[in-house]
Amino acid sequence: MVYPKPLSEKSLKKKYLEAEISDEEQVLFHQLFDICAALYGLITVQEAYDLYEGYRKKNNHQKINKAKLLAFTDIARREELPYYVYEMKEVFDEETEKKEDRLLIRRELVTNGMNRFHNVYSISEKGSQYPPYVPEDLFAPIEDYTSFAEIKLQSYLDNLVSDAKEIKIAYNKTIPNPNRGKKLRRFSFENSFERYISEKGVNPHDQMSYVRKRSEYLKSIPASERVMEELKFTENTGFISITDYLSMMFDNLEEMGVRITDSVTSRLIKLVMDFHNNFHSWSMNGWSPAELTRSMPKSKGPAQISFGPNIEKMIANGEYDRKELVEVAEKAGLRVEPNSRNGKS
Repeated sequence: MVYPKPLSEKSLKKKYLEAEISDEEQVLFHQLFDICAALYGLITVQEAYDLYEGYRKKNNHQKINKAKLLAFTDIARREELPYYVYEMKEVFDEETEKKEDRLLIRRELVTNGMNRFHNVYSISEKGSQYPPYVPEDLFAPIEDYTSFAEIKLQSYLDNLVSDAKEIKIAYNKTIPNPNRGKKLRRFSFENSFERYISEKGVNPHDQMSYVRKRSEYLKSIPASERVMEELKFTENTGFISITDYLSMMFDNLEEMGVRITDSVTSRLIKLVMDFHNNFHSWSMNGWSPAELTRSMPKSKGPAQISFGPNIEKMIANGEYDRKELVEVAEKAGLRVEPNSRNGKS
């Protein structure tokens, strides 16, 4: 089933008039759906409505006409928005046609081809393990969720220097580093995989066209912002653990010409783990690990983590220090699984 194409501004205005949705209601509905899609990545219209109702009753806000909100979803499907409004049956094997069951899905989660919803399924599965995070101020700007830990990490990445003499551009192939001496915020970056797909002809309807489009975006921004974008996307989709992602991040930084010294490794591990613990992710239904831990009854204790196979390999190679990783996790209020703590399989 093909998602409907956007309508012209004139046609949209006509539809709003026919639905008797006022300008004030349009603003409110757009704000509600914008913040829900940004905070959760994936949410049903009914869940968004319930979220607002709880907020409204606590804060004495105006009541929403639910019939108009549901009519709004018809029109929102024909607008260019940061999210899609999908029918439930377009995404999942459920034949419901109730408008309340329609799904708000952030655009960057939907790819192309047969597996275009694989990010959505991942978030749906992982997010269902947590109750929804309910912010005190539902309409706070999404920028308010930017933690001090994120600001510190971005600043550190911005000021990392590409100082290697040579960089690897393909298997067993290196060239002089064209960005030597530059900070990561001063140049953009294309990795070897992206060079490959940019040279390869791609069907606009298959999965690789999405990868190519995202790659075009990533190489259009400063290298330091790119690292942060990839980290956030990994956190939001939850495909791999943060500890396993760290090894991938170090590989990317080396491709950018950053020499991964012990001090860089130690500092980045601490900054990334601090970022992770304070990042509100879609794969945790809007929660950050630190906030979820604080919300738990004392008797349940802190959340438990374990080190994945990639991290264990890097510990064995001497690239990571087990004791230091354990200290970082415990400082964030997390409990390290005994085998990971002691290095036993």
